[in-house]
Amino acid sequence: MTTVGRQNEWGFASKASRKGEDAWGTARGEDAACYGVFDGHGGAALAKAASEEMPRHFAQLGAEAATERLVDAFYDYDYSLGQRFPSEGSTATCLVVSKTGGAATLLVAWVGDSRWVEIDMTSSELAFESPPHNVSNARELHRIERQSRGEGGDPVLDRAMAYEQRIAESDALRTGYTRLPSTVTRRRIGKREGPMVVQSWWTLAEEDDARRGASTSVTRSLGDWDSSRKLVPHPDVERRELEPGAWRRYVLASDGLWDVVRVDRVAKLIAHLSGPQAAADALLVAARKRYGGDFRDDATVLVIDVNLKDEDDSELDSSRRRRGAFPISLFRKRKEFPLRPPPSARAERSLSSPASARRLLPVGGSSADTAATASPPKTHPAALAQATHCLDDTTTYSKRRAHTSLVQRALGRTAFRFGLPRVNGGENHPAHHTAQGP
Repeated sequence: MTTVGRQNEWGFASKASRKGEDAWGTARGEDAACYGVFDGHGGAALAKAASEEMPRHFAQLGAEAATERLVDAFYDYDYSLGQRFPSEGSTATCLVVSKTGGAATLLVAWVGDSRWVEIDMTSSELAFESPPHNVSNARELHRIERQSRGEGGDPVLDRAMAYEQRIAESDALRTGYTRLPSTVTRRRIGKREGPMVVQSWWTLAEEDDARRGASTSVTRSLGDWDSSRKLVPHPDVERRELEPGAWRRYVLASDGLWDVVRVDRVAKLIAHLSGPQAAADALLVAARKRYGGDFRDDATVLVIDVNLKDEDDSELDSSRRRRGAFPISLFRKRKEFPLRPPPSARAERSLSSPASARRLLPVGGSSADTAATASPPKTHPAALAQATHCLDDTTTYSKRRAHTSLVQRALGRTAFRFGLPRVNGGENHPAHHTAQGP
């Protein structure tokens, strides 16, 4: 974990699959920082180059930059990277944070299905989730249909069609093939049908038959020059103005996380964790659980905290989150339990309860003899010491319950070893008075 100022803290977790095409990058400018996640396809070189170049450039621009400047930068990087790696592509999700006094300005720009979410840490609620740029997005499919018909009147469409002509004239695609209109169809995996994709088609000048080209599940990306030209590098951009006292947590991740962990689940998993590194680790563990141990896709997670609370309030919130109620398990339905009382209170409470009193064994004599005595019977020292030790060693509610069962069995074995009588129920049984002691 690295800290950029007091208000900006981030954590990172990643697990590569056999593909190994994910990349990420961070950079700091004079008064801004940038964080980016990139998921490559067709190779890892373009994603790696983008992760090294784009965060550094955006950190210099700062979050106060106009939206048009970020859009221009995405097109410029697409043209530069596409000529170097014409058969590769990548998603890109970049968060830029600029701080001025006690406030902060944020810009998030993304293409592809490496999504991001915003969590309000003061209320532990999900504030925003980005729509993915893939074939499951109805707005993207509508845009592709209009672009295929050559319709204009939309900033994304107008620029995309002009850029398509620029790419067609590039030397990087002079292969002798002619590009045909692309389609949205199912990918063929041998004789089986796979997921929905944007399919490109090519033909040679002297041939009439169309040939399948590259296909992608994303509808916006960097690169992919050999794929459909409906894959535009035009980013969606969101701007945030945070006032003093705000605390937001941002999760940027590749689809290796989002494919198996729902967005609402992500918010519930990390809203109560005090640090971004703990949050990133928890999300990767959740993804591993859903995959069954072996990751079938690369998963990269960046968690960024933009905390504009006062120093004292921030430390108090973090302390409460560390000491407060946490889920016992990340992967099953569970309750959250209150803070654990001090050892002395626990011991007093456990010894004063009827259930605990029934488990304590009187030393010597039968039950009838014990009932006849004026003073309550004493508890066997070894049994009492073992019970108190087990209760004091417990650190959570669930463990305390487990140890209680162990204590019951231990006391039973102690009674058998020392030849002591077992104490069984009954409201007026003298064992119920043992907890008060002589």
